[in-house]
Amino acid sequence: MKAIIFDRDGTIIENAHYPKYPWQIKLKRGIKEKMFKFYKNYEFFLISNQSGIKRGYYSFRDLTEIHKYLERLIYPIKFREVFYCTHHPNENCPCRKPRCYFLKKIIYNYKIEIENSIIVGDSNVDEKLAKCFNLKFVRIEDFLSY
Repeated sequence: MKAIIFDRDGTIIENAHYPKYPWQIKLKRGIKEKMFKFYKNYEFFLISNQSGIKRGYYSFRDLTEIHKYLERLIYPIKFREVFYCTHHPNENCPCRKPRCYFLKKIIYNYKIEIENSIIVGDSNVDEKLAKCFNLKFVRIEDFLSY
């Protein structure tokens, strides 16, 4: 299975400082159209660090509401599975990017073709995540100009 694994903040949505409400998020210009172009041939996944929960900026329910809103914004596109690390950066959890836990789950559970899959993100953390399994990393600006 070919996959595109997306980051959320700064990649699919514009960077917002710990958004608590759905109305605080906005799709990155051109992202929906570009995702739609690849949607037929790739499975989409999302991996995102969301430490705002542990920092007390928003609740898990708030995160869930924002994700539901994001799903409405990108409809009919759907993610096969979504992974959020809600731990504080100081916690030594295995799931916070750039650690490989969620990516490993995706690759093994869905039998992802590493050579035909990419990670799309906006940060060095996303790039380091791609190196866990030697996936191609594509910066969001480059993805949007494909």
